[in-house]
Amino acid sequence: MNFEDKVVVITGAGKGIGKVAAQQFSDLGASVVLAARTTAEVESAASEIHALGGKALALTVDISDAASIQTAIDRVVAEYGKVDVLVNNAATAGPAGKTVTKLVDMDVADWDLVYGVNSRGTMLMSKACIPHIPAGGSIINLSSTAGRSGMSGRTHYCSSKASIIGFTKALSHELGPDDIRVNCVVPGSTRTELLDNLFRRMADEAGVDVETIIKRQSANSPQKRIAGPDEVAQVIVFLASDAASAMNGQSLDPNAGSFML
Repeated sequence: MNFEDKVVVITGAGKGIGKVAAQQFSDLGASVVLAARTTAEVESAASEIHALGGKALALTVDISDAASIQTAIDRVVAEYGKVDVLVNNAATAGPAGKTVTKLVDMDVADWDLVYGVNSRGTMLMSKACIPHIPAGGSIINLSSTAGRSGMSGRTHYCSSKASIIGFTKALSHELGPDDIRVNCVVPGSTRTELLDNLFRRMADEAGVDVETIIKRQSANSPQKRIAGPDEVAQVIVFLASDAASAMNGQSLDPNAGSFML
């Protein structure tokens, strides 16, 4: 796969799957635009790419804010003239300390926050980029296994992530005549720094070691393991490549088999 002369915009690129995907696209020759809300994280991620000889632009963006997005995309167009690939990766599980709340106890503001980033943010970023995506370009949206299976106490997150799959299908019909493909990646639990920190907290609360927690969380996988961010990123890169030219409106689940359709 070769992304020379391609411009790839990735949201939530300061850490986790987004950061790893940015590194992989850069390794394949792309000019990568890393967008995230936390300036220090996204600038650090871009610096790592620069250190390896890659081309990267770091932008501070709040994807729940249409004006913030427009300012960012205007900068991208001024710098590169186009957006060949958009990866809608940024997401939130809810306010800190309130990611698990039964619906009857949930503040409407918390619901709106999650939808504002996950669902509305994906829509706003796509809407801003589409006029600048040439024929042969693509959009990859990130959903979650939670959007397929559901989870108690996380109706806002699960339903917002389920909406991404429907959004992907509908938008693929709209943009297909312009030769722009739209696909979706649906990760399950992924061994990012965020998940590792969660596992450590769970181990401390249960009075067991971290490996015990990992084994419990991996129980549903035929391989008895959890996918890594590099494995999820590889699926994103594949869907953006010419090797996936017949993939449109599809959702792929890189989760080590922990959830099967």
